[in-house]
Amino acid sequence: AVGGFWETLWMYGDEADYALRIGRLGSVLVCPRSSMLHVVGAAAGELQSPLRLHQSSRNRLLNIARHLPARRVPLALVLSAGFDLLQLVQQRNTEAARALLGGWRAGLRGMPTARRLSTRAERDENVARLAGLREALRQQRALGRISLQRPVG
Repeated sequence: AVGGFWETLWMYGDEADYALRIGRLGSVLVCPRSSMLHVVGAAAGELQSPLRLHQSSRNRLLNIARHLPARRVPLALVLSAGFDLLQLVQQRNTEAARALLGGWRAGLRGMPTARRLSTRAERDENVARLAGLREALRQQRALGRISLQRPVG
């Protein structure tokens, strides 16, 4: 009914997109204890690999375009830029800067196409389902703590 995963995203941000689209059909329940740990590694390499930085930035912009009403887009872009600047400060290398800038270029280019994938009514409905910034930060910290836990045994 919602069309499956949005293949354009393919990595990072696809869950948020899917949950917002499923949310139009009813409730979405997230169970934090049902997490999966990558003990050996992940498809995108290290935690802040260039691929991960690029895809995260790009896909965040595509999700902004697809799921937020026009009046919310400017603040979302500012917050997204702030998040990426914080990552850049943490990484302190040109490879990370290139990855983030490339993600922004690709994301900004893809925003008009992403925007056409939803209606104005759908974008307006999404606002009611999204958490505020304070709650989003709380959830992000909780997910960070979960990801640092190591399996016992």
